Amino acid sequence: MSKPECSCNCKFAHHMEHPEHQGEFCPRCVKDEKLIVADYHSKCCGNAIRLSLLVDSESKVIDAKYQMFGCAKFGVLADVLCGLCIGKKMTDLLMIKNLDIEKQLQEPKVPKEPIFSTSFFYRTIQRAISIYTGKKLCDIENEDLVCLCGNIPLATIKTAIKEKDLKTVEEITKETNAGSFCGSCQRAGAGEYSRKYYLEDILRETRAEMECTKTCEKTCEKATFYQKVMKINEVFNEKIGCCKENKINIFDIKESEGGVAVLIQIEGKCCGCCEESIKKRDEVQAILREAICKHIIVMVVPCCCAK
Repeated sequence: MSKPECSCNCKFAHHMEHPEHQGEFCPRCVKDEKLIVADYHSKCCGNAIRLSLLVDSESKVIDAKYQMFGCAKFGVLADVLCGLCIGKKMTDLLMIKNLDIEKQLQEPKVPKEPIFSTSFFYRTIQRAISIYTGKKLCDIENEDLVCLCGNIPLATIKTAIKEKDLKTVEEITKETNAGSFCGSCQRAGAGEYSRKYYLEDILRETRAEMECTKTCEKTCEKATFYQKVMKINEVFNEKIGCCKENKINIFDIKESEGGVAVLIQIEGKCCGCCEESIKKRDEVQAILREAICKHIIVMVVPCCCAK
């Protein structure tokens, strides 16, 4: 190996051979701090991560650890990410960009090249903040801007790709106007400024999610009722039950004609037809249908019937 190559990989190799933040916290050892554990699995690259953060009473991250399930390269990047999280407030974690991680691994006097191009770690941070604040992931995405020039959020881009079946960055720009201004958000290196998100990455990952959803629907049709129940419980606990604001529980799951009926109970609600209950029901149904299959019906069980 030539000297430049050795120099360029020195920091990378150090993190790979001597990770500083790999592992997990023992819940019994956590005293006054709050332990936040966020899991994320990318359907696009197949990697999965568990990010554990110790947060003090002032919302500052005092320690961070990770468990990586996937390629060793992403383990190195996760180790660097944990180091960047320590000392920052939870709300400031969203400011960490791919470029910040890359800078920690760049060697002086060596040409800089992009190490990775994905929003994998940013999605992980989003989940950690969702658990900490109790906000829904979709609300966090709505606060997140992809195109700063046009004030266009991530949620708008993803919705356009799914609803219009967009397949290229150019189609996204034509449909949403994102990337039609300075062009920095189209792809890495396309413009003068670096961005947290790039349309190219969002397109690739959203298309992968769409393909996975189609596969899940086909699998769901062939699955047994027991397998469907297990999957519904898994998605519910991951995307609905983990949110503090959602005081919703699964009361029962029944096999219905052509699909599955999920009966939910909303704490504090005595009437299954009230406006708030209907809103919650529709939200839960949309999440389950998107993650599993469209043949799922969600119904609210009034408190008086649940006893």
